[in-house]
Amino acid sequence: MNLALPVYISLGVFALGLLVKAATWLGRGIGPEASRFSFGSRLSAAAAGVLSTVFSPKLFTLAAVFFRDILFQWPILRESFVRWAMHMAIFLGFMFLLFFHALGKYITSPLFGENYAYLMPFLLLRDLAGVLVLLGLAVAVIRRFVMSGKRLKTSAMDVYAILIVGLIIVSGFVLCSVKMTSLDVFARMAQDYGSLDPEGTPDDFRALETYWAANYGLVSPTLSAPYDENLLATGEGLNESCVSCHAKNSKAPASFALARFLAPAARSVNGARDVDFLYWLHVLACLVGLAVLPFTKMFHVIATPVALFLKKTVGPFSRPENLVTRRVAELSACTHCGTCSLHCSAMMAYHVSGNRYVLPSEKIGALKKIARGRKLSDAELAAVSNGIMLCTNCDRCTAVCPSGLELKELWLFAREQILLQGRPEPLVRSPFALLRGLSRARLPKETYPEPAAAADRGLSAAFAPLLDADRETEVGEKPLRDLDPSFAACFGCTNCTSVCPVVASFEEPVRSLGLVPHQIMAAVGMGLSARAAGCSMVRDCLTCYQCQEHCPQNVAVTDLIYGLKELAAKNLETDSPSIA
Repeated sequence: MNLALPVYISLGVFALGLLVKAATWLGRGIGPEASRFSFGSRLSAAAAGVLSTVFSPKLFTLAAVFFRDILFQWPILRESFVRWAMHMAIFLGFMFLLFFHALGKYITSPLFGENYAYLMPFLLLRDLAGVLVLLGLAVAVIRRFVMSGKRLKTSAMDVYAILIVGLIIVSGFVLCSVKMTSLDVFARMAQDYGSLDPEGTPDDFRALETYWAANYGLVSPTLSAPYDENLLATGEGLNESCVSCHAKNSKAPASFALARFLAPAARSVNGARDVDFLYWLHVLACLVGLAVLPFTKMFHVIATPVALFLKKTVGPFSRPENLVTRRVAELSACTHCGTCSLHCSAMMAYHVSGNRYVLPSEKIGALKKIARGRKLSDAELAAVSNGIMLCTNCDRCTAVCPSGLELKELWLFAREQILLQGRPEPLVRSPFALLRGLSRARLPKETYPEPAAAADRGLSAAFAPLLDADRETEVGEKPLRDLDPSFAACFGCTNCTSVCPVVASFEEPVRSLGLVPHQIMAAVGMGLSARAAGCSMVRDCLTCYQCQEHCPQNVAVTDLIYGLKELAAKNLETDSPSIA
């Protein structure tokens, strides 16, 4: 079979995959603003951004990123030496095999001759490179399946990445070892390079065969130790013409050791067909891995450097089209390493709820579906919404991400998109109101008010039953006034109202909010908890704890307001299924 055809097919599928990825990066997006820009405008903005970077001092910054973060992989070393050693072993070993073995015909053959691969130091270095990759894969397997912990999830793509790289390296080792033991391979080399064959020069062929059996690991069905000394001496002389293009196989210690191990089976499995089968297994594993690379986790070898470059060149003041494109590109750069999940400050919510989408590394998978235009199921949307709303915005995930992903920004825009397509989310009227307010300039003006308005409508409907009568309303089995008895110490000094940032946002706060914090405390004290729970102040409260911190009587103002807010959220809850 001609090697050119499968190579061209593999390269064609790979190129098509790159075009699909490029189209996704420039045609899809995370956040409501993505629909504002056409494919052409984003392509134009990307081209302008590349040109402005190339002809600017930023080029030196990118050079530093290339050597420090991509080649040396500093972000991984900063987090874990073991993980860094694992990645460097796989990266350096595979890159050596790619450039000096797979592409050796175009890189090293012109410099060192056609048989460079069988000469020192390449014979040894190729062997060591393969061993390096296998050692790195072994650490990856141990990390993924033995020491994974509760917050490190392993997906099908993680397994595929380990298997495809392992298949390429192991098949290469087995092929190399079987070639060392194969009499057919030896006969072909003896005839092509020494003009020796069993029929034309039987004595010389036999002598060289004996020498290779004794020193090169060749397995001959008619030879066994101890070998004839005369044949060995003659063979050593004939081998003088071989050493100029083929070092001893023992110079590749791993392959040679495997050849020794396989020697008992080599008498039955070392024919030309067996070698050809192993050759095509190795070649096709490489070509299939290349062809599907843009569609698998392995695409991070391209997308991660791109994300690291974009992190330094596309900032808050860049064109909005490029910001949208950067967010989509970052999704492809995620390696699912789990570093963000291991540092997530909301991890306890995951342990309590079992919802895997609380973990940052798992949310990325759902966002990839959204970016590709796939609709999430109701259960998946509910689980993702819950996970993304429980994020505390601490930015730890962004700080530790070795791929340079701006994860906090991803969560912000993903929230907006999910809020606009999902059910009313009470939490948008709680801690995230502050985050949204701070990010208002970066969010589309036309869609910014709608999530809060939807939350207001939902919460108002949830509070409606509470307003039927001025009576104690229960949360579970406890009256509202019993959530925290400290409200009884309130004497109406208005400190809580004075420091409240929500109150300060309105010219007529009582008219706009219904009740202000100190009035809510008074209403609960008078038994008007239903009225207190129904006011807008409860819905708009940021739970910033300013009121509680400034209370001279140590009244748990925020905690009580949060209890009222929780009651509304419980009334708003549906029976939507969740995904654990």
